[in-house]
Amino acid sequence: MGLPRKQSLPSKYLKYRETFRRFFAMPAPPTAPLTAVQNNRGSALVMAAIFMVVAAVLVTVGTQLVATARKQANQQTNAVAIAQNAAQAGLQDAIGWFKRQVTQPVAANPLSLYGVAPNPTPTYPATIVTNTGSMAVSYSDEAFFPVYNTANPVSTDTIDSSVGTTIGLVNEFSPDGASSVSQATTDGSQPRWERYEVQRQLPGAPVSNAVHDMTGERMFQKLDGLGYDWTIQATGYYYIRKDFTKSVSAPYYWVKDYKTPPNQLLGTCKMATEIRKISTTLPWGVNAALYMPNAALLKTGTETYVSNASQNGVYSYASTATAKPVTAGAKEVVGSGVTESGTVDLSSADVFGMLITVFPNLDSVVKPTTATNFASIPAQSIIYYNGNLTIDPAGANPNFYLIGPGGSQTGLLVVNGNFTMNSTASQQNGFYGLVYVTGSVNLNGSVIEGALIVGNAGTGVTLASASGNPAAVYYNSTMLQRMQTVVAGYLEDVTARKIFLAVAN
Repeated sequence: MGLPRKQSLPSKYLKYRETFRRFFAMPAPPTAPLTAVQNNRGSALVMAAIFMVVAAVLVTVGTQLVATARKQANQQTNAVAIAQNAAQAGLQDAIGWFKRQVTQPVAANPLSLYGVAPNPTPTYPATIVTNTGSMAVSYSDEAFFPVYNTANPVSTDTIDSSVGTTIGLVNEFSPDGASSVSQATTDGSQPRWERYEVQRQLPGAPVSNAVHDMTGERMFQKLDGLGYDWTIQATGYYYIRKDFTKSVSAPYYWVKDYKTPPNQLLGTCKMATEIRKISTTLPWGVNAALYMPNAALLKTGTETYVSNASQNGVYSYASTATAKPVTAGAKEVVGSGVTESGTVDLSSADVFGMLITVFPNLDSVVKPTTATNFASIPAQSIIYYNGNLTIDPAGANPNFYLIGPGGSQTGLLVVNGNFTMNSTASQQNGFYGLVYVTGSVNLNGSVIEGALIVGNAGTGVTLASASGNPAAVYYNSTMLQRMQTVVAGYLEDVTARKIFLAVAN
């Protein structure tokens, strides 16, 4: 058979042929292959899984870093706190050193070695008396000289055994138990150690962090070298001791110091303070029972006494006014007085070498209020009262019945105001020592034995017997000496304490 003959479309379809040809010749709309969609979804899952793993790792690492940072911060805070404790111990030891010295104040040039006022000139070299004997000094700060005791290192002032104690006051102790290097073990059971250094001034240019005599800058009409005011700076260290080797012979101290490896310094602190010895030189250089600007303002009566206790060279009263007290009562005694003149007055600056407002800042000064029971204040105290003070056994406030235990008090009383001390038939009040008052004084059947100083002009003193008790102001050198040596020692000005540096190493 032959090939079939080509068929032709019917004529009615011919007109649509071109349209059909074009339609079926159009390309299909693009579509993503199914395999590509599946591949993208798989990649997303993998990336999500990786992210979760990374996030988990970061959270874990971050938590560990925060914990480590917190631990390090706590350790550094602890190290700084322990170093500060060491610095405070250094300050207290230095204050104790000044208080322990037999000769007070600790001075390179005592007042007796200065020239005559008003232009006194220090005289160097000077020989002073210390706890270890005589000592020659050539500058005002040299009086602070802690001694290294070669015969008995345990009782020495300092473990600084260098020639001439080039550092000064040095000590080390362990919070793990050893109170000194000589008591320390060498088995590593006491790894934590504290150290303090109080630098003494050496010859030559002044060292800023050394102990300095600041009397001339801090006290009225006083000069450096008199030893009434000292500034002290202490440096405290906290370290871990890893080498416990000691010297083979006395004093058996560490071979390697606190900062030499393998020992590890962890914290350092520098603190400073000031100490002041209250100057209680009696006004005008004379001894008297009563000091007041105007003796004409002294009022006395029956059985009242202002007396020098018959001591030679002592006056019953001293005053800048030429007028004398008027006496007319029975059994009334006002002994001989003396009139003084000059620029020196009876202000607290003249008597104590400082403003009266400084007393509240001094450590160990008792500052009673209306809520304080005066009878409970210990004997041999420095008492500062700001305001008018009335001690009266018949008064409304039982805290103010007695001036001290049993109605008797010793030491130094400073009243920034008026002072009244009353007694009754069954209870007499008496103060034994030095009393300084800025206002008026009224003694009714009460006694002051030692000396009384009235600071301001225009204020007077009134004495009156009461309930069979005489009123009196007596001079007593023993009471004054006890007050000066036992009570008015070196006191810290707590407002001067400051921290210069506190860092973790």
